[in-house]
Amino acid sequence: MDRKSMAIAYVLWLFTGLFGGHRYYIGDTRLGIFMSLTLGGCGILFLVDMVMLYHCVERFNNRSALENSATYSTHQIRFIQRWIGDSPTPTQQQMLKEFHDTFVYLSQHIDEDQEHILKAIPVKMDQNRKKKQAGILVSTSKRLVYANVKDFNPTITSWEYEELRGIDIQSDGIAHYHLTLELTEHTVQFKEIKNNHDFEHFIQLVGDLRNRLHLHRIEQKYDDLKQLRTLEPMRNRFSQTQQSIKAAKS
Repeated sequence: MDRKSMAIAYVLWLFTGLFGGHRYYIGDTRLGIFMSLTLGGCGILFLVDMVMLYHCVERFNNRSALENSATYSTHQIRFIQRWIGDSPTPTQQQMLKEFHDTFVYLSQHIDEDQEHILKAIPVKMDQNRKKKQAGILVSTSKRLVYANVKDFNPTITSWEYEELRGIDIQSDGIAHYHLTLELTEHTVQFKEIKNNHDFEHFIQLVGDLRNRLHLHRIEQKYDDLKQLRTLEPMRNRFSQTQQSIKAAKS
């Protein structure tokens, strides 16, 4: 039953109660009291319930809207904090606003449980001499990730820090830098990078991660060399034992 039908039924019950009052007034006491207390009373109570129910539903809808708004705001705050931190620079705020859809797409391809997002900067990849593709270059705890800016399904390319053999930075003499990543098999160039604190921080993070990885390799090689030196006397003694056995047999 819809709201209109329910309202008609409640009004009919109310008029039945009024009719019962009329019967009581003209002398039909029993029928008048019965109709007034049952049908008329039910009509009044149902009308009160209908009004109260409307207000309850309205309050519930308002509360749900507020909860949904709060949930959305919470997700937005977490999304922003994930990409540009708690104290973003004006450049980062503008970047997140301008490339929001690309960041949303990137979020689906970076597992936060496996790697942490450290820094993101806007760049233009130099695909050839005539064409430059605008995009975002992201430094994570495990790799460098580049996503070009497209309306649907941006292309994502990533390079592990182990592939990075060197970094070359050149200034255009005005207000931008050119960044060249020297990888194992090829080089990748990014141009028109703004000369600001975000770029300096990005380069510092990449350099620290690369140096840390290089230091880890050296330590690993040192441990392997140390182990070989420990095993060398054992090998010599084993060789001497074998020679002694051969001499005894002869």
